[in-house]
Order: sequence, then structure tokens, then C-alpha cells
Amino acid sequence: MYQVIHIFNKLKLVQPFTEEVYSHIYKMSQLALSTGLLSYGAYIYSRWISKFEVDLANLQEFISGRAEFLFMAAILFVISQVFKRGIEIQAESELTI
Repeated sequence: MYQVIHIFNKLKLVQPFTEEVYSHIYKMSQLALSTGLLSYGAYIYSRWISKFEVDLANLQEFISGRAEFLFMAAILFVISQVFKRGIEIQAESELTI
């Protein structure tokens, strides 16, 4: 949530595509991907350990959401690539004027 607020503080309507905003969005996509992969690993581990008749009923609520985090990482990565291309186009535009 802090990263989103930080992005909106840095976002300018005159030149919205900046390297700093791109960097924050890209970092958020990496964080979401890491969280999704860690959650998926915890899910696989919990399935393996449940074979030994260990009660993990309370653990399931903590390792849910793995698909949502992976989906969010993909969306944020696409948005970061749009910002990266926007930076390139903005730089070309400044050179031609």
C-alpha cells in the first residue's frame, strides 16, 4: 500500500512516464511474484507434510492467494513495460521538438 501511495505522489500529469514510477511498479511486480511463489511453495510443502497426518487446518488461511499474487505480478509487469515504452516515446518526443 505504501508503494502505491508513493507512486501517486511521484506521478505528474504533464510527464507521467518517469524512470522513478517505472522502477516502483517493476519492484511491486517483483514483490508480488516473490510472494506468489513463496505462497505456492508453502502450499506444496503443506500438502507434503499433511501426508504425515499433521493437522494444518489453521495454516490454510495463511497460504491462500497464491494465484492472485501471481496474476497481480503479471499485470504489474505488463504495466511496468508500458511505462518503460512510454519513457522511450517521451524521450523521443523531447528530442524531436
